[in-house]
Amino acid sequence: MVELSDLLNEYDVLDWMHGQKTDESIQEVERDELLSLIDSKDFLGVVFYIEDDPDTPKILRHIELIDDEASDYGILLVKCSDRLMAKKFGFRNPPGVTYFRKGKSINYDGDIDDEEELLDWLTDPHNMEMTDHIEKVNRKMFQKIRQASDYLAV
Repeated sequence: MVELSDLLNEYDVLDWMHGQKTDESIQEVERDELLSLIDSKDFLGVVFYIEDDPDTPKILRHIELIDDEASDYGILLVKCSDRLMAKKFGFRNPPGVTYFRKGKSINYDGDIDDEEELLDWLTDPHNMEMTDHIEKVNRKMFQKIRQASDYLAV
């Protein structure tokens, strides 16, 4: 994060912007920000993890491999180490992934180390679908739905 005093130094701002563009890590969120994202994002994937778990770096590396592609589908991926939030969404012993679609959640029960399986699950039209309203989708998601569905109204 850039401090207000740093905004006066264009080199600091440029360094920060470059860091944001080249940073491939998933955004860490705290409880308040997570709750705000759940309310405001149509599609949100949250990786709950334990900071001092020796498996955490490996798990997060696998998730980071699919972050950009998930973003192409309109899915924001974030990580959260808040144990209370993990427990609230069904993970007594993190790690785990919860997928929020317009605030409604489902939990991933597959192999968290298999990034391709996780991406397929996140982008599966049945998991992205919300039955109580008409979905707005981007081009990539539309193509995936067309491949998976015999009948489609647009």
